[in-house]
Amino acid sequence: MKKPLLFLLTPLIILGIAFLRAQKSYYRDPTSFFFDSTRAYNRDYSLVRKNESDAFIEAAATKPFRRTVPYLPSAPRPLLCIGIPTTTRPTGDVYVRTTIGSLLAGLDARERDDIHLMPFVAHSDPNLHPIYTEPWLRNVADQILTYDIQGSQLQHVRDLERDKLNREKQIWDYTLMLEACLKVEAKYIVTFEDDVLALDGWFHRTKAALQGVQEQVDSKHLDGCK
Repeated sequence: MKKPLLFLLTPLIILGIAFLRAQKSYYRDPTSFFFDSTRAYNRDYSLVRKNESDAFIEAAATKPFRRTVPYLPSAPRPLLCIGIPTTTRPTGDVYVRTTIGSLLAGLDARERDDIHLMPFVAHSDPNLHPIYTEPWLRNVADQILTYDIQGSQLQHVRDLERDKLNREKQIWDYTLMLEACLKVEAKYIVTFEDDVLALDGWFHRTKAALQGVQEQVDSKHLDGCK
């Protein structure tokens, strides 16, 4: 091949390779020129993780996976208190099993001890939620939160449910859940919706991120004391 032709083709070859790599790397990015709607919404990893999560919940029906540290005033406090408010949907779909399974599947015992898992069955009658009587829930939850209220407060919740005042009820629910997490005295409080899917390794990534934030806070505090 003549050198002038080689000099002409080399940049085109490099450009073509870069184009193909970009197509492969950025097809999920909606802001990218290479976004491909025919492939971007394929749930390749999501389906794998969902299957792992559902398998964990199935096994948890007979195999407990709670904190090994007793829930006592003198016991070491967990790093995270995780609250997950959940209610039934008009469609009848129940996603919270997969949500909880994805948060726990893959954790070792030491990581599990760093989490106080607290699903909140947010019905005035918790038996209305299908998971409330399922054995796996008590085998994985450190605390199952329900409305531990009576009289006018409980009637208020029933009124909110009857009138479908979801926004006001959500505020009420999150307030109760945060108050319950504060009693656990975990270092951090996290809340999840009941229809999320956590990727494998979410906990150690979260822990590393929190440590990084704490180091920045400590550094700024030291700078301010100089």
